Amino acid sequence: MKVEDLPVFSHLSDGQMSNWYIERLENGSNKAASSNNITAAFELIGPLDGSRLCIAIEEVVEQSGLVRYAFSEIDGTPVQYLFEPPAFHVEQITLRREQIKANLNAFSQATFDLSKGNLLSFRLIKVEPQLSILAFCIHHLVCDGISIKLLLKSISARYNGIERNVREIPDYIEFCKHQKLNIDNGRFENQLDFWKSLLQGKNYNLALNISKSIRPKGTL
Repeated sequence: MKVEDLPVFSHLSDGQMSNWYIERLENGSNKAASSNNITAAFELIGPLDGSRLCIAIEEVVEQSGLVRYAFSEIDGTPVQYLFEPPAFHVEQITLRREQIKANLNAFSQATFDLSKGNLLSFRLIKVEPQLSILAFCIHHLVCDGISIKLLLKSISARYNGIERNVREIPDYIEFCKHQKLNIDNGRFENQLDFWKSLLQGKNYNLALNISKSIRPKGTL
């Protein structure tokens, strides 16, 4: 990919770089590994207007710009860029109780193509007249825990008819550009020198408990 092909792009932030290299170590291609997905499912008990909720999710996601986020490499350097993807839609299905666990486990293991964006999905499952389940799966490169909380609050507010200002992704693009400029200009050197001086000659060992079994990937 060439720079002139990208209308809005920037290098990755430090946090994104960590996730990018983990992705490459685990997978080595544009097809993202499911271990980097952030997933959750919520029981919605009581009367629910499913169509209204789906519209609220779609509007908030579109406004946030998350679906426009994609990743590639230029001369071996990872970059993020924005483009115009197809309209975002929430998947709606109906399941019996005994089908839910397997369905959500499969949903959590979704693989995204980092170069094509749309790195998130929502699924609304109707189980009973008074019970629904809302699940989402988002790649860690485009969202973190704090961002998800803000996203869910905005969805709840929109569903209840309350307008909230959803920040656009270009704000984060600008943050990444600013961060890289500061790094290139040596503005973090004093901080680096401080921590080098503080940690010099000291040996810090983490007492990690590795005796416990690890839950298989993709289970909820």
